[in-house]
Amino acid sequence: MNSQDLLETRVSKKKMNKTSSNSSTENAKSSSKITCQFCEKELTEKTVVKHSCRLKTRMFELENFHHVKLGFQAHIKYRKLVLLKFKEMTHLDFAKSSYYKSFSEFGKYLDDIQVINLDDFMGFLVDRKIPFKKWHNPMIYEHYLKFLHKKETAEDAVVRTLKIIESWSLQTGLPQKSFFHHVDTGYFLILVRTGRFSPWVFFNAESVSEIMRRMTDEELSLMTQSVEPTYWELKFAENRNDVAIVKEVLRQYGI
Repeated sequence: MNSQDLLETRVSKKKMNKTSSNSSTENAKSSSKITCQFCEKELTEKTVVKHSCRLKTRMFELENFHHVKLGFQAHIKYRKLVLLKFKEMTHLDFAKSSYYKSFSEFGKYLDDIQVINLDDFMGFLVDRKIPFKKWHNPMIYEHYLKFLHKKETAEDAVVRTLKIIESWSLQTGLPQKSFFHHVDTGYFLILVRTGRFSPWVFFNAESVSEIMRRMTDEELSLMTQSVEPTYWELKFAENRNDVAIVKEVLRQYGI
C-alpha cells in the first residue's frame, strides 16, 4: 500500500468514527427525553423535576391536599344528584373538569367548618335547590345542622359526641368525666354551633351544669340559639326510652 492509499484509509476511518460518535450523541439525547403524561410536553431529565403544568399541579393537589379531596367527593355527589351521572369519576377526570376550581374552593370551606356527613350536606343543598353561590353561607350550614340533629338517631349522636370528648381527653390528659368541668367554654360553644356536639348528650349529661355555670350570658344566649331547647324538650318527651338509654351510657362514662 502506497502512501496515498494509506492516507485515504486513515481519512475514511476518521470520518466513520466521527459519524459513529455523532450517532451515539443523538441517541443519548433522544433517550434522555421524557414526555409529560399530562400535557405531553417533551422534557429532559433536568427540566422534568421543575416542570409543572396545570394538570400535573391539580393531580398533586388531589393526592396531597385534604380540602381538594373534599371538593372531589362533593363533586362526585353533585354529579349523581344533579347531573345524574353515575359513571365512576377518576382524579384525572376531575382535574380536567371545568368544575375543578369551584369545587376545590368549596372543599376549603368544608374543611374549615369540619363538615359533618358530607353526603347528607350535599343532599340537603340539592333538595332545597340552594344555588351554588350560597353553599359557603354559614347560615345555610347552621340550618343543615339543625336538620341533621333532628334526623340522626340517639345512638349515632352519642357515639359521634363521645369521640369528641375522648379526643379532648387525649389532648389535655384530663379524664373524660371531667369534660364539662374543665373544657374551655369558647371551644365548647364552637363544638355546639358547628354541630359536632349533639343535644342528645348536652341535655342529658348530669355534669352539664358545670359548664353552664362557667359560661357567660352571651355564650349561653348563643348556645340557646343553636340548640333550640323547646324542640328538644318535646323530642325527649316523645322518646323516653332513648333518653333513658342515653343517660345510662353517659352515667357509665361519668359524664
